[in-house]
Amino acid sequence: MSKRKKAGGEAGASSGVITGRDFEGSRAKLDALWSEVQTLAIGKLLVSKELNERLEKIFLSKTKTYQYAVVTQLLAKLVDPIKDARCIQKLEGDADPSRFDARSLCSKVVVPWEREVGSPLGLKDDPYVNNPMRVSDFAMTFQQKQKDKKTWAELVELFEHVQAHPKNLRPLLLQTLLKIRLLREEQTVKFPTPQRASLQDTLAVTHAFLKTKSGGARLQVVGFAVFDAMRKTWGIFDEVLTSSVNASDASSGKPADVVCRRDGEVIMACEVKDRDLNIEMLHGTITNARLEKVGELFALIRGKDASHEQEMSKRIDREFKHGMNVYLLESDSFLALVLALIGEAGRQHYLKSIEEGMVMMNLPFESKRDWAKLLEEI
Repeated sequence: MSKRKKAGGEAGASSGVITGRDFEGSRAKLDALWSEVQTLAIGKLLVSKELNERLEKIFLSKTKTYQYAVVTQLLAKLVDPIKDARCIQKLEGDADPSRFDARSLCSKVVVPWEREVGSPLGLKDDPYVNNPMRVSDFAMTFQQKQKDKKTWAELVELFEHVQAHPKNLRPLLLQTLLKIRLLREEQTVKFPTPQRASLQDTLAVTHAFLKTKSGGARLQVVGFAVFDAMRKTWGIFDEVLTSSVNASDASSGKPADVVCRRDGEVIMACEVKDRDLNIEMLHGTITNARLEKVGELFALIRGKDASHEQEMSKRIDREFKHGMNVYLLESDSFLALVLALIGEAGRQHYLKSIEEGMVMMNLPFESKRDWAKLLEEI
């Protein structure tokens, strides 16, 4: 990579370590700018037309990591002007104070902030560990490593501009946050649930919804909706609960992804696995359920790992002897059966519970948008 001039001239030696105090200062700055953005008109233009168009292209990219990067890199330089907005990694032994660890700033400051304002960017736990960011700098040298090469070039140009024109930094970050505010407001989606829904139509829109990869989130919300529809139709539970797919069962204190309660007690729990179940997954699922004294445990799965089937049967038999019934339910057949049994009124409940579950799980705008479009097809 070629040598570059750094803003502020040549700098002396520095550890370049980002401290907790740095994180606090960065978060305070980000919160202040976000508050300022709330007072602005959505369509307000704070930067040149050219810069705004560049931001538009970045925000249209399917590589969500790039959107986190704009906030992270601009914030780093705004808080400490000596920082190089093009830097992603500070390599070991590098004494250049303009370099910094962008991943730490993103995961410790930007991601928690983004969750708190409604997850308009999609709620990635650590965007900088993804393939696009496994390079040292935003530079054209690394364009060939990128899947979205055009947007990478836009990012490089954006950060080069910031280095050359630091006075544009603050309005550029405000313009970025204004776009994020618009994304958040677009998350309020209206769901055109039909007056009637046949079994075939309900299954068709569900399968179409599940085609998009979501890290298990879409199947989990479907699982929640099925059990919640049972509650509304048959009254066999008092409440059905679920939560964010990113929260581990053990850390959140819940026995599984979907919990069914009656009189305040867990009477049934369902773990959702959007993949073929193997023995390791089953062990973990049962352990979590044991901790909460669950007697009826369902695992909603895509299928079973055939090589582990015998071991899984033995583990299920063993749990029965210890007081837990474990059922492995392949999602396609389970959905077809339940949606037929609950009837047309139950399917109405199911469609409504999908909407409620997406809010409960804080699913990204794209999932809500896709479901709303699918409902229009019924």
